[in-house]
Formats: sequence, C-alpha cells, structure tokens
Amino acid sequence: MVLALVAVRGWAQAGDGAPGLEQLVREAMARDTVLQQRQLEVSNRQRGVAMEVAGKGFALALRLSDPEEEAGLVGVTVDEEGAEFGFGVAAGVTANLPHPFGSVSTTATVTGPADEDPDGETPAWELGPVAVKLSSGVEQPLGSLLGLDATDADDLEASHGVVQARRAVRARARALANAVLDRVAAIIDGEKAERRALFDLEELEAEVVRRREVFEENEDSHSFQSLLFEVEQERRGLETTRLHLREERAALERDTGFSRFGELAEGPVSMPLASDVEFSPDVIDATVGLRVSDLRIREDDNSQWPEVTFGADYDWNEVTFSAGVGFNLIVPIVDGGLRALQRERLASGRTGAELAATVARREFADALIQAERDIRDLEYATWELRERTRLATLRVDEVRESLAAGVVTDADVTRAEVALELLDFDAQLLRARRWRLALALGALIDADPLAALTLP
Repeated sequence: MVLALVAVRGWAQAGDGAPGLEQLVREAMARDTVLQQRQLEVSNRQRGVAMEVAGKGFALALRLSDPEEEAGLVGVTVDEEGAEFGFGVAAGVTANLPHPFGSVSTTATVTGPADEDPDGETPAWELGPVAVKLSSGVEQPLGSLLGLDATDADDLEASHGVVQARRAVRARARALANAVLDRVAAIIDGEKAERRALFDLEELEAEVVRRREVFEENEDSHSFQSLLFEVEQERRGLETTRLHLREERAALERDTGFSRFGELAEGPVSMPLASDVEFSPDVIDATVGLRVSDLRIREDDNSQWPEVTFGADYDWNEVTFSAGVGFNLIVPIVDGGLRALQRERLASGRTGAELAATVARREFADALIQAERDIRDLEYATWELRERTRLATLRVDEVRESLAAGVVTDADVTRAEVALELLDFDAQLLRARRWRLALALGALIDADPLAALTLP
C-alpha cells in the first residue's frame, strides 16, 4: 500500500525532473491575464512620463500658411479700375528650446505681384514677380527661468505612478506565488490525510478478518456491526479525500500546467532591518505624498506672481531690431473666500501627508516585531519536527529489532513506519509555511517575489 501511495504523490524526490516551486510560479505568472494587464499599465505610464519629458525638450517645427497680413494664399480684388490678382505664402521654422528656455523662430513671407516703387528706395530683389519679407524672433518666459511656473508636483506624481504600477506587478506576482503555495500545501496535506486514512482502513479491515476468522465472532452482533460501520465510514472518507486531491491537482495543472512538483527545499528567510523602512511601500507613498504637498504649496505661491515674457524680433528687410517685456497679472478682488479655502486645503493635505508618513513608519516597526515572532515560531516548529522525526526513527529501529526477537508483530512495525512517513509530509508542509513567510517578509520592503523563491 505504501508503494502505491508513493507512485501517486504530488511532490516528487529531487532530481526526477519534476518542476520546482519557482518554475510553478513562473508558469502561473505566464498564464495570468491580470498580471499581463498590470505589466501593460507599467508600459503606458512609462510612455506618459516619456511624453512629458519630450514635451519639455528640444523640438523643431516647420510651419506653412497664408500670410497673416495679406488677402490669402490666392486672392482677387475688383474695383473701378479692374481686377487685381495676388498670391502669398508664409513659411516659418520654430525651435522650442529645452525647459526652462523659450523658443526661437524665423519666418519668410513671399507675396506677389510686387508693388511698384515710384521712389526707387525698395531694393531690387524685393521687386519683380514677388516680394520677400524675412524676420526672426525669440520669446522667453521669465517665470520658467526663475522657477515660478514649475510643474514638479505633476512630474513627481507621474514618475511615482510608474513606481506604483511596477509595485502592482510585484504584488500580483506575490499573490500568484502564495496561491501556488496554497495549492501545493493542499495537495501535500491531502496526501497525508490519504496515507493516514489508508493505514486506518487497513487496520480496521485486519481487525474484521481477525475477529471473523480467529475469534469466529457473530457477525450479527452489535460490536461486529459497529466495526463494519467504521470500515465503511473510513472507506467513504478515503474516497472523499481522494476526490479533493484530484480537484487540487486539477486546479494546480490549470494554473501552472503541472499536476506534480518537486520536493520543496528549505527556503531562506531573511529578516528586514529597521533601516529598511525607507523601502516600505507605505513609507515611500507617504514620503512622496509629503513632497507633492510641499510642491503644490510652492506652485500656489508662485501663481501670485505676474506672468512676465521677454520678446525680441529682427526684421531683415528693414534691418530693424525690436524687443520688449510684457506681463500679465490677475489679482482677484472678491473671490468668496476661494483663495483662503484653497490655502487651507493645501495645508490640510500637507498635514495629512505628515500623519500618513508617521503612521507608515510605525506600522513598519510593528510589522518587524510580528516578523520576529513569526520567525521564532517557525524556528520552534522546525526544531520540534526535527526532534519528533529523530524519535520516530529510533522507534522504527527499536520495533524492527523487537520484531526480529519475536516481541512485536508486523502490524506494530507498520504502525511505526507510517508514523515516520507522516512526519515527512509535515516536513513538506513546514517548508511551504517557510516559503510563505519569506514572501510576506519580502512584501514589507516590496522585494521581487521571484527573488525570494530563488535558492542562493
């Protein structure tokens, strides 16, 4: 019976080609559509940040249009002297310099036919079929140079959005790893229950044979019928256990493509340090929220300054240069208290961010205390199982020696061997618990779950 059980075990001995825990998790990740959606969200947010950066970088544009001060691309004017036809086109090149600098542009306007020159003062190259006008200009907002139009809060939120999207990917991968561990543990626990039920059923059936053939007990008696009831009850329980096992194996195969897996290894458990608090996801979110609040307050202060712009133009035809500074300032006289409410909201947001940062650090410290307890409990459970296995091994050796001396029966040896075998299942369950703890400790600092499943 033991040999038959080993043949259907869900976990196999190392080296027989069965997939390990890391491979099971990788297969589950490859099949999970939610994880794929979250990975796509990371790419989308990265593109959004790249677009913002590109919008503030160098850009060169070519513009073609009809002249702003002329009739149009093609026009006609009719008066008492007749009809006059005209045409024109304007071409411009604009270079947007990287932030915080402004833009430089050059515009050429070609119109025709050229006007007559009765005074003879217009250069000859402007006469003839067409007239050409050429000008260049520069525009520089002074606010960007002084940092008064900064959008650092939006930029920080966008870049942190990428961090949060990547964190969501790791969280999903961690959830998949825990789900795989749950399946594996359920299969191991089910096989342990199956092995115990098989042994109990064998003992009950042996008792039936003994009382029927050795003692020739009346099969219609209450005690014998009660024994038969226990046999049937154990047999039905075994069938239910095997049904649940098939369901768990089918679920594991659906999620990973495998119904069997390799023997779980003794995974490492790494305790985060108190200094790792800066890597806590909640602490990072709270810290970024505090920085965003400070930037929002600064942006609100800067919005009270006037918008000042410096501009300069050079006319290549007239050989003239012009420059000037313009500004735009809006000061609300009556706003119904909107300005004061806005300042209060920003201040309240900053206070909330400070409290969130304090709470996040405190919760991380509490999580470390709980982690120490979990590790201590795991170490005690490991020691206890090791001692129970040692004692069970001694028991098997002693019973086998007693069997050779004729002191005990084969049933006593089988009972001791099964007790030792059940501890092997407990060892696998304890290792699954160890891997779960490793994932939970990694989640405190948002560690890569696959790295936590990789043996050193």
